[in-house]
Amino acid sequence: MITKLAGPQQVTAGELVSTGSIGLASGQVYRGIALARETLVPNINVALEHSSGVYARTWLTRVQLAGLAYPSDESTWQTLLDVGYLWQLQSHWTISAAHHWYHYSENTRGSDRDYREWSASLDYGAYLTLNYAYTNDLWGRDLRQDVTTLSGRWPFTQRLVGEAAVGWVSQHGQRGDSYSFLRLNAGCVIRDWSFQLQFHTTHNVDGYYRKSRIGNQWIAQMDWHW
Repeated sequence: MITKLAGPQQVTAGELVSTGSIGLASGQVYRGIALARETLVPNINVALEHSSGVYARTWLTRVQLAGLAYPSDESTWQTLLDVGYLWQLQSHWTISAAHHWYHYSENTRGSDRDYREWSASLDYGAYLTLNYAYTNDLWGRDLRQDVTTLSGRWPFTQRLVGEAAVGWVSQHGQRGDSYSFLRLNAGCVIRDWSFQLQFHTTHNVDGYYRKSRIGNQWIAQMDWHW
């Protein structure tokens, strides 16, 4: 997924910084739910941050939404656009708030699966993140979802990096799910390239997402960064 941008203290006053990556993965798991299985998935990330704290980023990828928003197994393009603001607190702590738009290139039977989400994050440097996200119209189906995620990152060496994240998802409605997920990442950075191996697992998925349960899933991903 998209890496959080650098804090404003790392950007010269009045400066606009652009970063991005393009890559390929052996699958796609988002918040413990399989959005693509047994297929190569392209990913494009672009991020902008101004020294004032305003930032924007976009993520383009290919997903399969059968059982979620579409009745078939055909894939579609997903675009995620974030616009937010980051406040620098004392020491290494930062707070950010963002608005997210999820857009899908194709809709079925005249129904719109696009939806919006709000989120807030508390970060300690690049090492620890506590994030809360909320939407009241998941997949355009008038379904509320609350997601809380705690993630930690640590460098083993200058080139080897690890990450772990645990999250809790609560949905409201007749087919709503309340479940937890775990993600473990191990990555290697070589110049402008990164290579990572991801492990995903979930617990207690038995409602809205029952057709997209992952069990235990491994994903390999390669990215080029600029």
